[in-house]
Amino acid sequence: MKEQDILKRIYQWTDRSIMKEFTDHSMRKRRNLIEKTAERMFSQEFLEGMNGTVFPCVQDREYSVIACSVFLDDVCVKNLLSQQKEQNIFLLTHHFFDIDCGRPGTCSGTGFSMINIEKLRQLYDRGVQICSIHLPLDVNKSVVNTHRALTEQLGLVPEKDLLEYPFGTIGYMVNGSMFSEKQLRKMFPDTISYGNVDQKLDLSKKIAVIAGMISSTEMLQRVEKQNCGILICGDVLLRNGSRRTKQIEEYISQTSLKIYCISHYQSEFWALKRLTELVAGCSDMLPLLIYDKELWK
Repeated sequence: MKEQDILKRIYQWTDRSIMKEFTDHSMRKRRNLIEKTAERMFSQEFLEGMNGTVFPCVQDREYSVIACSVFLDDVCVKNLLSQQKEQNIFLLTHHFFDIDCGRPGTCSGTGFSMINIEKLRQLYDRGVQICSIHLPLDVNKSVVNTHRALTEQLGLVPEKDLLEYPFGTIGYMVNGSMFSEKQLRKMFPDTISYGNVDQKLDLSKKIAVIAGMISSTEMLQRVEKQNCGILICGDVLLRNGSRRTKQIEEYISQTSLKIYCISHYQSEFWALKRLTELVAGCSDMLPLLIYDKELWK
């Protein structure tokens, strides 16, 4: 399948229109991670919005594999380069960068980093196209979004949108009676708990599900105001000793929420998996799911 046909499928299930109204500030801030010498390799669309196809389109290229990885990290790159050389691969990724939030109980987090230019050149030379879908994949308006995919992977049913922002709503509330901590820990054995860890589940309260990173104490406060007793998310901390990390650490020590963190990476994989399978299902492309089972780096 050719690139434009693949993109048409992707945009059927993700709300790309959001990029016309809102700049993806969180990704644009990371543009300074891109080496200046690497910018010549990238498409103008990607440089302007930090979303969409990374490399310029090759009009006559046919792709035989549709792959996905949450981050463009070493695990992803090694996997791609180990595939057959004659396969042109179209990679769906949520973050064009790698991210290390650090192992729980440490200050080892280094944040976002970019794969080096030589690895990028190898991917390009091997016929790999990278498509970064960030903000459109994080809003509830998208048919396939990170929060819904995680909620359904947990065996829960989204009941109501959770947090409203100018760019759209994110996260879902679900019925508390549907939650099983045993099932959660069976699926994600190294889940980390924060907050009011000893509280018993109050069935009158809702469960909040938010994929990815809780970026501020304000987000936690807004979840609490929604009468939620439990929060399931990717992570609440970038463990690097920063001021914001210390603020969140202080807040979660006194919050009424019981917080389960399954890791940033693990929480966002399921939307990429779903999108990849949908594209593969309406084409003759082979799906390649690049999934790192290690929760914490």
